[in-house]
Amino acid sequence: MLINIDLDVINSEEQFRLLDRLLMLFENDQHEWYLEDKLEDVMQCGWPSQLSNRHQNILKTIVEKSFSRSGWVTKPEKRDRGIVKITLEGESSLENVLKGIDGPLFIVVENETSDTLFLNRLFEIYPSHGKTLSKALESSFLEYYPAGGRNETIKTIKNISNKKKAPHVPRIFVFVDSDKKFPGQEHDSTLQEIVDFCSEQNIPIHILYKREIENYIPKEVLQKRIPAQLSRVTEEFFNLTADQWDFFDLEKGFNGQQPNNNDPLYSNYSTRRDQKYENLRKGFSGERAVFRPKQELYTFVQDEEFNAKNVNIRCAHQPDRDELLNLLLRIKNKL
Repeated sequence: MLINIDLDVINSEEQFRLLDRLLMLFENDQHEWYLEDKLEDVMQCGWPSQLSNRHQNILKTIVEKSFSRSGWVTKPEKRDRGIVKITLEGESSLENVLKGIDGPLFIVVENETSDTLFLNRLFEIYPSHGKTLSKALESSFLEYYPAGGRNETIKTIKNISNKKKAPHVPRIFVFVDSDKKFPGQEHDSTLQEIVDFCSEQNIPIHILYKREIENYIPKEVLQKRIPAQLSRVTEEFFNLTADQWDFFDLEKGFNGQQPNNNDPLYSNYSTRRDQKYENLRKGFSGERAVFRPKQELYTFVQDEEFNAKNVNIRCAHQPDRDELLNLLLRIKNKL
C-alpha cells in the first residue's frame, strides 16, 4: 500500500518506536512511502536524528527513492493501491494504522493444493510482478487461506476478518474458478453471493475467465504429459476451437450429456453419438488405471512448457488477453 505520513508524526517522540516498525516495513518493500515532503524536511525531524548511522542511511535511501517515485504515481494507481494517511490522532494514528498494515495479505482460495500451485507458478513465469509476490510469500507478508470449497468462501472471509477489530481488518483477496460452460454465462447462485459479499465488504475478487485453472494449460504441456492410452481424447480435444477449449470440462468431458443444437459452444457435437462425441464424452477420465485427471492435471503447471509464451498464446483470444498478468498486478497493488 501507499503510506503518507504527516511530518508532525515524524517529529513526535512518542511515535519513534512505532516509526521504527514502519521503517522495517518500508525496508522490506512491504509498503511504499507516498512522500510529498522534501528530503531535508523529513531528515530534520526528531525521529531521524535519534536513529543510528546505519538506519539514518537506510531512511535517507528510502526517502530519496520515495520522493522520486511519488511524483510519478498516477491517479489510477492511487485508486488501485489506496493511500493510507497517518496522523497523530484518531483512527489514522500510526498505532492504529500499523494494526492494519503490519500483517499479511490473505489470498482466499477454493483449493489450497491446486490453486496455490497455479498462482505460485504464475509468480515464476511473470517475474515483472511475480518476483515481488514471491518475496512477499517467503516473508509471510502474503499468505494463502484455503476456503475448503466455494460454499465455504464467505464463511472463511468472515473468520479472517474476525481476527482483528474494525476498522483495521485484515487485507483479503479472493481467487475463484468461474466454472462456466460458455463465455458470458451468468454466475451460479453461490458465486454471485460471493461476488455480492465481496462488493459490500470492498474485498477484491478475481474470477478466472476460463472454466478452471486446467483450461489454461498449453497444448505443448498436454502433448507431453497425457498418456498415450488417451491419444484419441487428446487428438479430439486439440480439434476444439479456442473458446471450446476454454470451457470444456477436462476431467469429466460431456459427462454423458450430449450437447444439443442450441448449445452456445458444442452444437457441432450434438447431431449424433458419433466417434467425435465418444472421444470427449468422458474427458480425460476414461483410463483411470493410467491417468487420474482430478489428481494430476493441475500439476501440469509445473512443466517447463507452462511458460509465459505458451500461456499468453492460450489467452490471446480472450477479452483480456493479459488476464493473468493483470491478476498478479491486482494482488501486488493490495500488498
